Amino acid sequence: MENKNINKDRILGIIMLVFAGVFAYLTSKVDTLELQGDPGARLFPYIGCAIVALCALVLIFKKNKEKYKPYMTKEQWKRFWTVFGIYIINFVLMYLGGYLLSVPVTLFLSCMLFSKGAGIPLWKKIVYPIAVTAAIFLIYVVLLQSAMPYGIWMWRIII
Repeated sequence: MENKNINKDRILGIIMLVFAGVFAYLTSKVDTLELQGDPGARLFPYIGCAIVALCALVLIFKKNKEKYKPYMTKEQWKRFWTVFGIYIINFVLMYLGGYLLSVPVTLFLSCMLFSKGAGIPLWKKIVYPIAVTAAIFLIYVVLLQSAMPYGIWMWRIII
């Protein structure tokens, strides 16, 4: 039995509405300073949440103009969970080892996933993440004089 009212736009709308609600709740927890003429730290996040929620409602209540198609095939769901796993690995590595550990590993795993069957040599899949990581690091640290996240392991090495 298939539901002709559920399509990818409605699913996206529901997800967006949930995110807008979560971010609006988190915005309500932000401390504000009462300065004369200052709109406050919550104004722009609330405006953003309202815009996202409005767009979500449009997607949810929009009439379907096309015949129902399954949202994602089994292969697409498998790839989705693989990408989600890469994000989890990135989060854990960023926490533990910081930028210099998480970014090359994440880029390498992404290269391996998205170049499957393309015939790209392994050495290019290794050099590319290292080069991109180094370039971004140099841009932020040297040119912009900004700090990159270190992670708890890197702090132990540095100290």
